Amino acid sequence: MKAPKAQKIEKILKDQRRDPYYWMNQRDSSAVLSHIATEQEYFEHKSKPAKELQDQIYEELKKKIPGKESTPPYPFKNYLYWSRYEDKKEYSIYCRKKINTENEEIILDVNELAKEHKYYSLSNISLSFSHRFIAFSADSVGRRFYTICFKDLEKNQILPNNIPDTAGDMVWANDDRTLFYVKQDAQTLRPHKVFRYDLKTQEHTLVFEEKDETFYIDIFKSLSEKYIFIQSLSSMTTESRFIPADKPANNFEVFLERKRKHKYFVEDGRDCFYILTNSNDCKNYRLDQASLSNKDQWSNIFPHNKDIYIEDFHVFEDFIALEVREKSLTQVLLLDRKTHQLKKLPVPAEPHVVELSTNANFKTDLLRFSYESLITPETIYDYDVLTKKNKFIHQKNLAVPFDPDKYHQERLFIPARDGVEIPVSLLYKKDQFKQHSNPLYLYGYGSYGISMEPFFYRNMFSLVDRGFVFAIAHIRGGAENGKWWYEQGRLLNKKNTFNDFIDCSEYLLKEGYGKRLYAVGGSAGGLLIGSVLNSRPDLYTGLVAHVPFVDVVTTMQDSSIPLTSGEYDEWGNPEDKAYYDYIKSYSPYDNVKQNSFPHILVTSGYHDSQVQYWEPLKWVTRLRDLQQNDSLILLYMDMDSGHSGTTGRFKKLKLLALEYAFLLHLEKSFT
Repeated sequence: MKAPKAQKIEKILKDQRRDPYYWMNQRDSSAVLSHIATEQEYFEHKSKPAKELQDQIYEELKKKIPGKESTPPYPFKNYLYWSRYEDKKEYSIYCRKKINTENEEIILDVNELAKEHKYYSLSNISLSFSHRFIAFSADSVGRRFYTICFKDLEKNQILPNNIPDTAGDMVWANDDRTLFYVKQDAQTLRPHKVFRYDLKTQEHTLVFEEKDETFYIDIFKSLSEKYIFIQSLSSMTTESRFIPADKPANNFEVFLERKRKHKYFVEDGRDCFYILTNSNDCKNYRLDQASLSNKDQWSNIFPHNKDIYIEDFHVFEDFIALEVREKSLTQVLLLDRKTHQLKKLPVPAEPHVVELSTNANFKTDLLRFSYESLITPETIYDYDVLTKKNKFIHQKNLAVPFDPDKYHQERLFIPARDGVEIPVSLLYKKDQFKQHSNPLYLYGYGSYGISMEPFFYRNMFSLVDRGFVFAIAHIRGGAENGKWWYEQGRLLNKKNTFNDFIDCSEYLLKEGYGKRLYAVGGSAGGLLIGSVLNSRPDLYTGLVAHVPFVDVVTTMQDSSIPLTSGEYDEWGNPEDKAYYDYIKSYSPYDNVKQNSFPHILVTSGYHDSQVQYWEPLKWVTRLRDLQQNDSLILLYMDMDSGHSGTTGRFKKLKLLALEYAFLLHLEKSFT
């Protein structure tokens, strides 16, 4: 079967670029649906030789998941809360019981809610102040429009009230009847309005609208439950508003008016405010304090440190927990609220991920956190701030035997072309590794200041146990080395992201960590894959791009496309010639040239709200137009999902099995 040939309809865009496949953005048109169906037929045909292997991998991945598994219960007021899975069930069951009792109460069984839907994603569960009611939000399409529903836990009854087409974010006031929720723009999907909803009268009242199209909003209640905050956020600027949580009819008060390039985040400690701020060139943030009566006067309690990047903070009655990053690894620091003395949580020194777990009570002497690494499953501890000791609580269950001593993990620092050292996390099986012989799986992202962590990737062992070396390139554009790391991989520095990945690829091959290189990325990581493909197709045996953002110029020129206006601080506004020229110079779709390509697998979801389906569809078509060899270029389009793929703990493994089978089948041809 020959690869699909798409109709060419010449379209001259406003900047005089010519795009023969622009027509593919006509969602639900017969021409688009017909072409996608042809792509699916071609995919099925070309995937047949690997189908048996795909099924085998899928069953193998399923066996790694325990039939029954549960999160450790966490205390919140008079209850313990947890979630669990039942054998062969796809979705979580949320439970609670009163402390010092044994009677389990099922709050929400998502399996029951999802059974009539091909796709079902629960976004949020919010408890009312007395814990009698819950509000929960769910999307049954994949477009990230969530319907908020309510349940009376006392009567074990779903209420008839529901609020459709929301962003899914919501918080209760302290009166057990008022819910604040966020709505997004129907076309751009930008969260921009906050409403107050009265559960008894069913009245909706608009309380805030963010009119600047480069900002989006979220809403949260402080851990103290004293205040509700609305945050307006862009890539470079924030602004906070607040009201007392027990006075929901009040107007939201601005904490500090926005100022370009000033990002600040506010929490309260009941008797004062704490502010995380980057003002005065504190790129890695500092922590300040202000009184309730004079919130404009800030005093510093944790100074800026060029080597410690503060990612988040959580205020408790007696201490503040700071989630920080030091030497590219995460750590948790505790700051005594009275003495300002600092304590670092004790954890092993190996490459790791340390994060706060669920801590719901403001007054506590126990801080729950998680620890994991490439060879250590997620492990939960309670740290006693009085005795300064960790107590083991739980380790994530593994359904199959696992011996960490059989594996090797390490962190390299690879020199980029400009001399900057790029951290790379590595994992391989000791008895499978032989220099210059192994297949190498290299993953990258490098955007939005999002750091890629050396988590315990349970499923990745299906490749590692077959001889693959697994590597994560912590390239610029993330925040692994602090805020400056992000700054060096955005706007007019964006090409550092791609160059870092290429430099890591070359180094790993040269040093013998692999013989054949397979690179993988998703979303903005798909942009990475598309860019390195255009620059160095010769380096890679195979590429996998999940929901790839590849048509950068066209998307960034169209503010009606979801998320575009809020992305100007990330990529640049192409109305500015300097940014236009720079974006155009690396946009994957605009820079495809005649060449011999590696084997390529591209995946997408038809209802994707982040990267519209037509971007990967157009890109694959253009790649085939200019291809000068016979390598496979395949597109898999899931017609029932969005940006994050399908839902369900077993169902979502099918896409992973598809990817792994693609890579293993390619590798098989070399052995």
